[in-house]
Amino acid sequence: MQRVHWSADYAEAHVVEAMLRAHGCNGSVFDAALVRRDWFKTLVFGGYRLMVPDEELSAARELISQYRSGALSLPDSEADRPPCPRCGLGLVTDDPRPRRMAFALLILSGISGPLILFLSPANVSPTASITLGFALGLVLPGVLGWLVKSRYRCGACGIAWRARRESFTGLTRIVEAAENTSVAR
Repeated sequence: MQRVHWSADYAEAHVVEAMLRAHGCNGSVFDAALVRRDWFKTLVFGGYRLMVPDEELSAARELISQYRSGALSLPDSEADRPPCPRCGLGLVTDDPRPRRMAFALLILSGISGPLILFLSPANVSPTASITLGFALGLVLPGVLGWLVKSRYRCGACGIAWRARRESFTGLTRIVEAAENTSVAR
């Protein structure tokens, strides 16, 4: 077996491994347990090494070069975006407006602690003001995630909407149902 790829990122190593296996190469991530045990030394250990059998080396190198160049990425027409609920066309893009609002809220949260401390009445303790700013900092990331995720805009009719995302359990049921129907055939 020979090393065909290395990565300092655990997830990326497994993504490349899955890509190789999907294309018929038997790649394996080596040293994953060792490197993850002390991730500060990832580069010292040589990162996560992706190894393939000698006879599949040239095919794996070709696939990895296509992966790095972006030739294996899906075109925008096949991306996982829902159709427009009003006109049904596929001219859907991500809506940038919620991201702008989330950025403004992030800036405000950075100054909220000192602002609350400065604007609070004299009878409110500084500890209460700082605690309120800290609580805001704990709640705000969840709110920002809700604002930004699954927001789309149609290029044809201009409607903006928030798409409902399927849960992991729902996706698992869909995959299992598809596997059961393909086995029954």
